[in-house]
Amino acid sequence: MRKLMIMPLLFALLLACSGDKKLPLGTGEGPQLFEKILYSDASQDAFYTFKNNTGSSLHLLLGQANDEYKARLLLSFATFPDSVDRVESAKITLYSWDVLGDTASAPFNANVYRLLSDWTETSIKEWNEVTADNMPLGSAEIYPEIGDSVEFELPVDLVETWIDTSSGEENFGVSIEAENATFMVDFYSREALLNQSPILEIIYEHNGEPDTVNILSNRDVFVIEENLNLDDDHLYIGKGVAARSVIRFNVLDNLDSTATINRAELILKIDDEKSLFDAMGAGNITVMRISNEADDPQDLVIDSTFSGYAGSVLNDTVTVNITSLFQMWSANDPSFVNYGLMLQSTGESETIARTAFYGSSADSLLAPRILIRYTLPPREDFY
Repeated sequence: MRKLMIMPLLFALLLACSGDKKLPLGTGEGPQLFEKILYSDASQDAFYTFKNNTGSSLHLLLGQANDEYKARLLLSFATFPDSVDRVESAKITLYSWDVLGDTASAPFNANVYRLLSDWTETSIKEWNEVTADNMPLGSAEIYPEIGDSVEFELPVDLVETWIDTSSGEENFGVSIEAENATFMVDFYSREALLNQSPILEIIYEHNGEPDTVNILSNRDVFVIEENLNLDDDHLYIGKGVAARSVIRFNVLDNLDSTATINRAELILKIDDEKSLFDAMGAGNITVMRISNEADDPQDLVIDSTFSGYAGSVLNDTVTVNITSLFQMWSANDPSFVNYGLMLQSTGESETIARTAFYGSSADSLLAPRILIRYTLPPREDFY
């Protein structure tokens, strides 16, 4: 069962609108172009969070970020040489491609532990779903350097038991855990670039001859522990510990029934201090239509056929084109009811990241809004 931390979710919304602003549209008595801004009521913002499995991610995260996220790795290797007389050495190599946090931080120590129970790459989400030995097998210093590689030496007798299937020792793999980390390193997973995936290098002897084999991991995942401090007056989207936000605007009130919607844009303002960005940055957002009403966010149904993506991120402002969706809403079609919008990150299982947006209780220049540009037909005045 996925772990959820759900904020109160309300759907009866109030509306605050700016007055219609007439824009220049040529000369004469033709159609007139207007602009309107819609705001939702502050009490209607809602967000919820849940933890994702990261087994299909291109990333393996290790360390700690913002005192809110801690990540550990699980790895296993299974394709060994058929015949080995003696293992000379064995080491795991990981390759980094990003750093989350302060790159000026001091290095931290990371330890490798033998796993004592099995685990499923595609479903594990919590650390207590697997058991690890409490005696480290090896360790390495981790520096906040992008493009660096890290090596962990393994005991040769352990690797020999993995190779010798008659030993009776189960091979569940290893965990790698950070000590006193102040940043997080993003390593390539086995789903990423082949030449930078986690590798177990074994140097061994067979029939008196030395040989070397490089074995790619057959399972890898990062598992997150979180201690989140999220403000109720903000909206959030996130990855790893996924965050989704729900917001709803009344699109029909004070909008002329003869209006033709030319463009509609959802505008969100980012709060950098409450955000944690990965390499994809702040614009990694998907906006989708909600197609039902429910008291529990888990029961909301998303209509992905009507979705929008960040067209631009400028001066901490995200703009998403929702014109086609707004046109359907404004047509007042009973089969296309306005149940609101779901905001979420693209690639929720990929890494750890969070974007915080100001909620509707913020100043009007910061609050979520929809900017509408529409035309009205020419007026016919009779005297």
